[in-house]
Amino acid sequence: MLLHQIYINLKRTVTEYFRITKLLSHQVAIDKISDLYLDLPNWYVSRADNIFVENKLDNTLYGEITYQGMEILANKLQLTSKDVFYDLGCGLGRLVIYMYLTNSIKKSVGIEMVGSRYKLAELVVQLMEVEELLDPRRKLTFIHNNIRNEDFSDATVIYMSSLCFPIELMEHLNQKFIKLKKGLRIISLSALPEHPSLKLKETGLLPMTWTNTSTIYYYELV
Repeated sequence: MLLHQIYINLKRTVTEYFRITKLLSHQVAIDKISDLYLDLPNWYVSRADNIFVENKLDNTLYGEITYQGMEILANKLQLTSKDVFYDLGCGLGRLVIYMYLTNSIKKSVGIEMVGSRYKLAELVVQLMEVEELLDPRRKLTFIHNNIRNEDFSDATVIYMSSLCFPIELMEHLNQKFIKLKKGLRIISLSALPEHPSLKLKETGLLPMTWTNTSTIYYYELV
């Protein structure tokens, strides 16, 4: 009887282990994400958020990488369990969640200044917990803050949809990037200000919600 109970407990442990470590395929992941966001407003920004952001000399213009673009980017990056992924200005957080569901990354983080978007991303994380899509040994986190002020020093990969970032912000981020660990990869939709420590590895094209061919820049901190 004791051996039988040990066997049952072991079987449950193994089953749970494989449940939480199973990564999703691209198609399953986007189906899950689509369901999670189904009843949420895609581009909602409250009037208060608009005023707040404008007072910070930024804007609330927003577009996203498409699901096809996410798959291309993930295949390009080949993230591992050693990677920590950040999306600076993550909006509703779809890319952050996609990278978490399809890769074995240690942590996936989105930073968003617009409060209404951040709250929706947090709501999706709660829904993921209900649907048992979270792995307790890996982190999925959204942070409500201005990326100027946030610490992302543990990042190994940074993505930013930066087309509407003012030049002052790009220069500020550059100064933060060069202080991080060598080997950091930065993917940006606009070219970074030139710096000897930030090597442009290549450029490419990715489909976005506003165009099928948006130029993307791949950098490495050397």
